[in-house]
Amino acid sequence: MLTLTLFLAALAFQVLAAPTTTTAGYDIAYDLGSSSLDTGACSSGLNWLETKGYSKFSSLPTFPLIAAVPTITGFDSPACGNCFAVSYTAPSNNTLSPPVTSTTNGLTTTTIYVIGVDSSRGNGFVLSKAAMDRMTVGKAVELGRVSVAWEEVDGGRCGM
Repeated sequence: MLTLTLFLAALAFQVLAAPTTTTAGYDIAYDLGSSSLDTGACSSGLNWLETKGYSKFSSLPTFPLIAAVPTITGFDSPACGNCFAVSYTAPSNNTLSPPVTSTTNGLTTTTIYVIGVDSSRGNGFVLSKAAMDRMTVGKAVELGRVSVAWEEVDGGRCGM
């Protein structure tokens, strides 16, 4: 019985830890390094990024790899400043050049790590254009919005 309980607990953990899918697009507002961090959902309260020593987008360790994210649901969200792995797999008719992180069955996947700075208000991930270009290897404008897999990861991946 204990073995079955442990197996079910491990299975539940794997299901919870699996990447989630959504879409990602971009907004050039997140490319403006001089923009103040007190303009979005992470602008006030205990989880305010300025309380951690950051004042502008460009002061974040991995700028311009920043985004509005689905887990920031409003002001003072505990997800402010969290790091997210966002992965794009190119369709078979659209090959990517490096930095490809994996190739499976002829499909290439690129993963970027972004810092959550705002709420995406139900629109998946809204990346800086530079982040979208890095993930799609320069095809942000051409592709506009793409399907992605994502998961929250250790803040060290984003220098936090």
